[in-house]
Amino acid sequence: MDPVTLLKMAVESITAHKLRSFLVTLGILIGITAVLVNAAMVQGFRGYFEQQIQALGSNFVTVQPGSAYGLFGSTTKQNDILDPYLYDSVRRLPYVEEATANRSVFGTVRYMGEETNVLILGAEPGYLDTMNREMLAGETLTVQDSYNAVLGDSILSSFQQRSLVLMSHFELTVTVNNQNVTEKFRVKGIVKEPEPGFGMGILYVPIKTLNSMMGNEGYSAIILTTSNVKYVDTIKLDAQQMLNRLLKVRPDQHLETDGETERMFGIMPAPFQRQAREYKITTQEDILAISNNITAMIQLALVAIAGISLLVGGIGIANVMLVTVSERTREIGVMKAVGAKNRHILAAFLFEACVIGLFGGILGMAVAAAASYTAVPMLFDVPGSLPLEWTGIAIGICLVISLASGLYPAIRASKMDPVEALRSE
Repeated sequence: MDPVTLLKMAVESITAHKLRSFLVTLGILIGITAVLVNAAMVQGFRGYFEQQIQALGSNFVTVQPGSAYGLFGSTTKQNDILDPYLYDSVRRLPYVEEATANRSVFGTVRYMGEETNVLILGAEPGYLDTMNREMLAGETLTVQDSYNAVLGDSILSSFQQRSLVLMSHFELTVTVNNQNVTEKFRVKGIVKEPEPGFGMGILYVPIKTLNSMMGNEGYSAIILTTSNVKYVDTIKLDAQQMLNRLLKVRPDQHLETDGETERMFGIMPAPFQRQAREYKITTQEDILAISNNITAMIQLALVAIAGISLLVGGIGIANVMLVTVSERTREIGVMKAVGAKNRHILAAFLFEACVIGLFGGILGMAVAAAASYTAVPMLFDVPGSLPLEWTGIAIGICLVISLASGLYPAIRASKMDPVEALRSE
């Protein structure tokens, strides 16, 4: 039989039972939509994160303590910091154009009887300029400041009764050795916080003041920038060699913590792993690589979960095809009586199963495309996208599931005895 005849037979059989065909097509439609929307959502998050990382620039090298995590060098150990002499040493490396540093701790801002938790960044003078932070109001921190602070814009909406404004005074509390240390600060400026958000507002204060509150000196992150991105790897290597020498770290001492390798999900290195027990060095390329690895794993997990819907749709196709074979037993007998071979019957029913699956897949692609460019950006505030490779994969999966689901009913139909088939009512 030629493909045109097979297609005509499949369409006639499908349209003969419109409701039943619609319901089984709906199962495939939902499965394909789920797979593609999940893939689009993760792709959108990946693109959004890459965009934010690239906004920081590709010409920076960050040095952090070994236990630090994230871009700001946050750590669960208060005393796990980089000594000031390390900052003074690496900032003088060749090709380093600008250098700055911060110390990050968690604390509480109290204002007009209300409190909110914040991430405190004790910053060197010029830190906000080096990190390309956008000032929304007021002025940045300078070397003359001691008890002035710059607020991230999200902190402004953290208070219900009265919002902090320029020149407002507030109390800042940090916990040191299970004791609270509180100082009064004045709002000198308001800055746009980096995206994506970190779950709480960011407060910038002079590093010397934060060190005084913490009772010791040091940094959570040292940032080195260069005028040309081609020098990033050179600076990274020079910094690593200098830190190894100053901290007496063996070149082969990396990626282990207490004899065990940190792993994420049990199968891949954890993000922002330390390069040595005392420190780690990251660049934009390192951060993007980690981001891509994590999002790829999340994408596969979400698509696998959504694939269950496709499996259910495949079971629906198998069920419908078995019913169709039972209903068309006499027709199969007539076809065999006029000379149709077993392979012709097999091809006809497999073709019908593929038409059902392909039709559901195309409808699912249309719904997924609409959702990816409307619902996903609206709900998750990420760019809409529909990865072309995933559309091809989805259609391929549709055809495979349709063939697998229709194979047994088609074989059953092809092996019918023509005499017994003609006797059926």
